[in-house]
Amino acid sequence: MESARITKGARRVGRYAVFEEIASGGMATVYLGRLIGDSDVTRTVAIKCLHPHFAKDPEVIAMFLDEARVAARLHHPNIVAVLDFVSLEGELFLVLEYVHGTSAAHLLRCRASGRERIPDPVVASIMTGVLHGLHAAHEAKDERDVSLGVVHRDVTPHNVIVGADGISRIVDFGIARAMDRLQTTRDGQMKGKTSYLAPEQILERPLDARTDVYAAGVVLVELLTGCRLFAGDSAGSILAKIMVGASDPPSVLRDGVDERWDAIAMRALSLEPGERYRSALAMALAIEEIVAPASPHRVGEWVRSVAKDELARLERMNRRLAALSIGELVQPFERAAVSSAAGAGAPDEAAATGRRGGTRALTRRWAAAGLVALASGAAIVVGAATGRARVDSRVAKPSVAMSAAAASSGPSPEATLPASAPAAAARVAAPDRDAQPSRPPATRDRPSGFRPRVRRQGCENPFFTDSNGIEHLRKACF
Repeated sequence: MESARITKGARRVGRYAVFEEIASGGMATVYLGRLIGDSDVTRTVAIKCLHPHFAKDPEVIAMFLDEARVAARLHHPNIVAVLDFVSLEGELFLVLEYVHGTSAAHLLRCRASGRERIPDPVVASIMTGVLHGLHAAHEAKDERDVSLGVVHRDVTPHNVIVGADGISRIVDFGIARAMDRLQTTRDGQMKGKTSYLAPEQILERPLDARTDVYAAGVVLVELLTGCRLFAGDSAGSILAKIMVGASDPPSVLRDGVDERWDAIAMRALSLEPGERYRSALAMALAIEEIVAPASPHRVGEWVRSVAKDELARLERMNRRLAALSIGELVQPFERAAVSSAAGAGAPDEAAATGRRGGTRALTRRWAAAGLVALASGAAIVVGAATGRARVDSRVAKPSVAMSAAAASSGPSPEATLPASAPAAAARVAAPDRDAQPSRPPATRDRPSGFRPRVRRQGCENPFFTDSNGIEHLRKACF
């Protein structure tokens, strides 16, 4: 589905405005977005949209929604928070906390281009943050104090976000399980993920926290050496290398790497889960014992110096988004919604201005009701005045009085039936005592082309509220 644009980039998704693309991966695209709250309260968010071919698979939808519910329960400084889940018109959106930073994969590419290693204290800070976040997820429990059994399954440099604030965070708990269980395989997509699979994932054995410890060990080696640990021309060749196991420690793979890292990395990369660290926390503590992690301030300075172009791009996007007023964000989406609902009794653009505020909404409602009443009263006066039969002045006066009453008190069932035929006008004004009961309005004699203003079913309240809580006039009632 194509994105509608406001000043080069936004569309409405529920109560969110989806702005420009931040990044795209094999399973989803991430956009900069904004929560549109009441009283002009907004919040910048990241909105992840699942690719259409995944969003159409019922099994993926069910797993993705289930994992999103679990991910929303995880609260930790080193986990990117899941704020909301939206399903709209065949698309799935995960609303995430916005982190002003970049991925560890991007930092690796920046360092590779300059042939420089990431400083050991920075590596220690990034990895301990990730491991603390993973441990918090592994230990998460529900309201009944039962373990949620969370295993990320997809710990990669792409899913590690290092903020300009110097804090590293793990992301994508809401997608990992669905990705792990997908039946379809695409070489371009799965090749990168395959490099971080634990042996038990390949053998389809039970997974636990030590599965994520293994993947964290792969990420650690890559941050230390700046190169891919398990690389190959095909997924099969990569899987074969994983099952053989890592033979060379980081200090052998690249000169200048402190040998103290070797023991930590090789233990995390053990083929047997029982030989690895028993938890992500244990691995984090082992790292802190050999290298003192850099402070968030120092890590933030390093990230800003290495990824200055990427951060500048994000800052420009944020400025463009911040420059849009609430009206610019909301109203175009309302007009688009009306256009898509044409032919289904939706109000036109002039009647689609939403109600956003108690006083303003009340004023609009009374004004609209007054206009309806005045129009109904005017129809009665005109119908009586243009009748072919002469109406006695004693009959005409009550008609005018009824019009004035209708204009002051609102439309009534009688006021919505204009007297166009002379006989009908006479019956309304002074019914004959001996006359038979009048026929229903639909069978009365009328001039050619006459269309009565009857009260329609469902128009007791001439307003309706859309899915976003915005109130509109019912076009069919007027």
